[in-house]
Amino acid sequence: MEVCLVAVQHSPDDPQPRPRPLDIELDRRGTLRIRWSHGPAHEIPLTRLRQRCPCATCRAERESAASNPLHVIGRAVNADESVQVETAELMGRYALRIVWKDGHDTGLYDFGLLLELGDAANGADQLSDNVKKSGN
Repeated sequence: MEVCLVAVQHSPDDPQPRPRPLDIELDRRGTLRIRWSHGPAHEIPLTRLRQRCPCATCRAERESAASNPLHVIGRAVNADESVQVETAELMGRYALRIVWKDGHDTGLYDFGLLLELGDAANGADQLSDNVKKSGN
């Protein structure tokens, strides 16, 4: 398993009360794991990160597809490479920049978006667990 660790540094007098990542661990072929300052840890599938790429091009594609059911999809990308990470780096104290194996590298995943995606992923996991427990 390939793992890239990213250390997050924080100032003890940081005035921001928002949850901040304490540890970020990236399995380049599967998930991004984040331990947050407010307690929970999240595992976000890389496929979900790529689907929610915050760059202007990807946002425009999503908006166009949502508003036009006959939207023409752009060039096909190698699905395997599009969700594999080449590298990742912190951008200041507010975001993570991911370079995907297919060369896409313009999206900055701010910590607010990562928290939102992590909450959604954990909610889906909890829903799946509840369905399994209920036998449905």
